[in-house]
Amino acid sequence: MRVSQVMRTKRWGIVFWLGCIILILFTSGCQHLTSGISASSNRAKIAAPAASECNVIVITIDTLRADHLGCYGNTKIKTPYLDGIAKEGVRFARAYTPVPVTLPSHTSIFTGLYPVYHKVRNNGTFEAGSQLETLAEVLKKNGYQTAAFIGSFVLDSRYGLDQGFDYYDDYLEKDANQSIMVYNERPASEVVQAANQWLEKNAQSRFFLWLHCFDPHAPYEPPLPFCKIYQKNLYDGEIAYTDYALGRLFLTLREKNLLDKTLLVITADHGEGLGEHEEKTHAIFLYDTTLHVPLIMRYPKAIPAGLVIQDTASTIDIMPTIMDILNIKNRPQVHGKSLLRLVRGERGPQHEEFLCETFYPLYNHNWSPLEGLRTEEWKFVKAPRPELYDLKNDPGEKVNLFDQKRELAKRLEARMRELQQKNSPPKDGFSAQLNMDKDTKDRLRSLGYVWTVSVTEKKDPYSLPDPKDMIATLDYLNMGTYYYTQGNYDRAVEQFQLMLKANPKDVFTHFVLGYIYDKQNRADLAIQELQEAIRLDPTYINAYNNLGTIYNRLGRQKEALEVFKIARELNPDYLEVHDNLGVVYFALGEYDQALESFQKAAQINPRGYEPYNNMGSVYLAMGKYEEAEKMILKALEINPRAADGLNNLGSIYITRLDYPRAIEKLKELVELDPNHVDGWVNLGTAFLGAGKYEECQKALEKAIQLKPNLPKAYNCLGTLFMKQGNIAQAIEQFKKSITLDANSAETHYNLGIAYYTSGQLSQAIEEYQRSIALDSKSPATHVNLGIAYFHLGLLDKSQAEYQAALALEPNHLEARINLGVTYYNQGEYDLAIGEYRKASLLSPNSIQPYVNMGLAYLAKGLYAEAIAEYQKALKIDPNSLEVHLNLASAYFNHGQYQQALAEYQSITRLDPKNPAGYYGLGYSYFYQGLFDQAISALRNALRLKPDYLEARLLLDKALSIKQN
Repeated sequence: MRVSQVMRTKRWGIVFWLGCIILILFTSGCQHLTSGISASSNRAKIAAPAASECNVIVITIDTLRADHLGCYGNTKIKTPYLDGIAKEGVRFARAYTPVPVTLPSHTSIFTGLYPVYHKVRNNGTFEAGSQLETLAEVLKKNGYQTAAFIGSFVLDSRYGLDQGFDYYDDYLEKDANQSIMVYNERPASEVVQAANQWLEKNAQSRFFLWLHCFDPHAPYEPPLPFCKIYQKNLYDGEIAYTDYALGRLFLTLREKNLLDKTLLVITADHGEGLGEHEEKTHAIFLYDTTLHVPLIMRYPKAIPAGLVIQDTASTIDIMPTIMDILNIKNRPQVHGKSLLRLVRGERGPQHEEFLCETFYPLYNHNWSPLEGLRTEEWKFVKAPRPELYDLKNDPGEKVNLFDQKRELAKRLEARMRELQQKNSPPKDGFSAQLNMDKDTKDRLRSLGYVWTVSVTEKKDPYSLPDPKDMIATLDYLNMGTYYYTQGNYDRAVEQFQLMLKANPKDVFTHFVLGYIYDKQNRADLAIQELQEAIRLDPTYINAYNNLGTIYNRLGRQKEALEVFKIARELNPDYLEVHDNLGVVYFALGEYDQALESFQKAAQINPRGYEPYNNMGSVYLAMGKYEEAEKMILKALEINPRAADGLNNLGSIYITRLDYPRAIEKLKELVELDPNHVDGWVNLGTAFLGAGKYEECQKALEKAIQLKPNLPKAYNCLGTLFMKQGNIAQAIEQFKKSITLDANSAETHYNLGIAYYTSGQLSQAIEEYQRSIALDSKSPATHVNLGIAYFHLGLLDKSQAEYQAALALEPNHLEARINLGVTYYNQGEYDLAIGEYRKASLLSPNSIQPYVNMGLAYLAKGLYAEAIAEYQKALKIDPNSLEVHLNLASAYFNHGQYQQALAEYQSITRLDPKNPAGYYGLGYSYFYQGLFDQAISALRNALRLKPDYLEARLLLDKALSIKQN
């Protein structure tokens, strides 16, 4: 009677990459309006080309001051490629952004509108609304293929600027060690490479491309050799590197004969303070250090080479200029004006006044916003302590003349308000900010979030602190950021605490401090800081994301769900919200809801890698391997170098027992990322399955070298030693694993198998019981515990375990068979037959149920029924020696000696070295009186097995009869 032993197999070290939000440092903005300054000279008019002849490429270089390019007069930096484009086209010497914040500024560039109209006032908490008509949408309507290649998360598609683009490449591989105070980004060379690859496939079409290069943004970390050449000015090193990277794009255009067929527009979203006016970076103030940007255009058919225009221009003029050059009809209304008239030498003012603003201080630090108006001679800035500068005599904006010229300031402020009103959307227009309705606020209060007035609800934001009075406190933020990037969390916390001491209502600092406390595994303090950030600004969606992630990690899934649901209500199209909801549902085992969340994330960003990989992980957990493979392959199409996607794909192949493909993918993974611990563990698992034990051990030892306290690696090593028959070593490795993680049901289970195999049944039972205490829903563990009880003769306990397994999984084959075995040994033959019959229905092509039924019928003396069951078994496996032996015995006991003889002959033909076959043959001959044949067969049995006692006794009896 055979008892079925179950060896449970699992995937070791499979990583499910489920999104967790690491946020980024935000920026701020400024505005301009209509009118201008006359062109500096008369130039020959150039006819506008037909739109069909012209491609368009817009390049935005983040954080680029105009005066840090060679073509703008800087002799300390080499930017030959950008200088060359300027020499071959037109350079606008005095171009300004309406807002020194990345997302609002880019929204103005691609809509031709002021922030006062498009309403995008900050990064991260605003989005460009679908009511806006972007340049990409206009050009797509006019037959252009459109594609964008983004250098930073701050312009991710979730923020709305993907409108009109056929292809929006914003995939940025996440770095788990990256600071939230440093934008998730990719270098300019990768942006250019992606654009060049797109051109390889689409160069024959009429196209509009946007390339966004983020490199000059802080922190300044140019690659070699630029970090050496510009070691005393790393900001310039970033710019020089960006110039070098863009050179590869210009070379591609020349090689494909596209350069002269393409309108090139190069600009920046804003500049950089570099310490002037005490502003190290940007977004806080409205000085020209951050508003003055480069603006260069090249297109020989419409723009003469070597042109420098001194008239004031703005980045909101870019969209109408492009539409003018392309002669596009049915244009949307914009605030900007075409610069083509200045290029042609026409006279008349371009802009007489500009609006400018920055709401970054309000939304991130709870300081007053700044709003301004710029004319040719003056700049007025509305602030708690207003500012007025004489731009002609004080271009560096060093002397505030507000107190001396209050009447002038009053007129400029009135004009500013008039222009803001004129350029605002209708009263029934739209808001780009994430807002909460009453129901959402009530749900927040039910969670314990209580606030009075949020920063977004203050009626008079100018009653808040003046950024000029608070700017020095940003040094704490900058120093904290520096210490964080150096891995010195304690010093970083000190700096952020000093920041909060100076400004207790600084929303962003509470958020950042919460993030660092989380990195220090100080969850309680992290939660406290994130809750305070939410109290100060209940629309701070990033704080909800990080708070929910912490709750989920702590096992507080219900709280995590509530937090993420509120974030979803704030912005139903925010990618991370759906990703994180999926993570929580996955943790709860609610796979359908997890899939729904990840599907929504994929719908929001079809080019995102994580949602597809996450769906693959869910299908993997559900055992739907075909769907899992499909999703993960889709994820890898988007990012072929994604480590966790390759790891999951390898895991699927392991589960399917397709070890060669698993090894191929996991080798690819560890070549890409030699420090991917889970990749090495899974590679070891694949080698183990393929029987390549030496390679398996090397892979696992590599994993342990990378992470010595890795319980799953020791668990897998234990399984390797089990396969090799080294049970003592296996037990040692399983014990090591349990020392590191005593809560692994799987490892206790495997240790139980090792003890069982070595005959230590009591220890095996203890380990199976520990495994069940940790995971009571594993039928395999109940089955193996039942087997251990069976071999100790504890049949009632054995029976109870098999029944427990069947309660969890009614179709568990081994549990059915083993329960039948227990009934058989208790003499309950009918109950045993009933279980075997059920097992045969579960697995019609398995011989074991039929063999065991035959034994039960034999025990009852029902030989015909036993014979029928064995014949069924032989139809499944005609070469089964076990079945032939049992069938021969049944025939013999039923008096069908010739049939029994035939079965024994079949056994000796199938296996000439089988002593039992010859013994049965001899026995059959003996009882038929054929003593010579019996003696011959029995001697063959003894030749194969000299200590075969039954054969010796029967042979002696046959010889004795023959002699007498």
